[in-house]
Amino acid sequence: MNALIFGVGGQDGSYMAQLLKSKGYVVYGTTRRSSVDNLARVVTGTVDVMLEADLTDAASVTRIVSIIKPDEIYNLADQDLVSSSFETPRYSVDVTAGGVANILDAVMKHSIKSKVFQPGSSTVFGGRHNHYCTEDTPFSPESPYACAKVHALMLAKMYRKKYGMHVSTAILYGHNSERQKCDYLLHRFARHAVLMSRDSLHDSLTVTDPGYKIDVGYAPEFVEGMYRLMQLSSPADVILSTGNPLRVGDLASQAMYEAGVEGKAVTEIVVNKEFNECVTSAVPSKAFDLFAWKAKSNASDVVEKLVEHYRKVLK
Repeated sequence: MNALIFGVGGQDGSYMAQLLKSKGYVVYGTTRRSSVDNLARVVTGTVDVMLEADLTDAASVTRIVSIIKPDEIYNLADQDLVSSSFETPRYSVDVTAGGVANILDAVMKHSIKSKVFQPGSSTVFGGRHNHYCTEDTPFSPESPYACAKVHALMLAKMYRKKYGMHVSTAILYGHNSERQKCDYLLHRFARHAVLMSRDSLHDSLTVTDPGYKIDVGYAPEFVEGMYRLMQLSSPADVILSTGNPLRVGDLASQAMYEAGVEGKAVTEIVVNKEFNECVTSAVPSKAFDLFAWKAKSNASDVVEKLVEHYRKVLK
């Protein structure tokens, strides 16, 4: 078996390469020239052939797919942060939706038997809910990135229906790890708490809308879910989440506790009362029913891992 991972230098891509290699795959990975630094995440020996590819360049994608004709393709190349899509909306759409069109078209024309995995994002449902989402929840995107993700999911379903391709999708809720950038919320909590344990200048942590509940798991477990989805004999569309949202304020307090600074202040400020009472989570029961996947770690477990990580890397 061989597999092609677009975006192997990212968090999910590097974990996927590691998982596939452990299962005996020949692993091909792609990265953009401008993201060479990200290859630090890739574990030595997990990628057999490294290739340079730009998802927005159809010729580049087609050349790679037509030569390798992979058994499985994982599109894990993506924009890092939703917020940046407001600054570069055209680029966000070109990569997140246009890149998917290039991959699917190349597979349809040159490697129709390849299985394709296309990730979605919980942002397709919008950012504020008082309920748990399911695969049947209507899309309500609120950013250029989320709009592009909806487009990508619809393209995946269209190519599957029209050409009989094996294209599976998973709407992914938050999943953090030590290989991720420090811009994400739980990273910020963990990093700040560790700094507070070492520096008197960092004497408090302010959390806005602390009652908001978020659903965040551990990235390697989500990657295992992606892999299991691709082993099904028929393609499917699922949600991967922990199904166990936790209060943001409590996660900040836990970071302080794990770092040994629970005596210092966590300041909670409610900016938006409605948002403070919202939840971002989903019911992942379909994934369990189809391929027995269930997240083992929740946001609390991730905070513990990240505090330990920053203890090691912060000098």
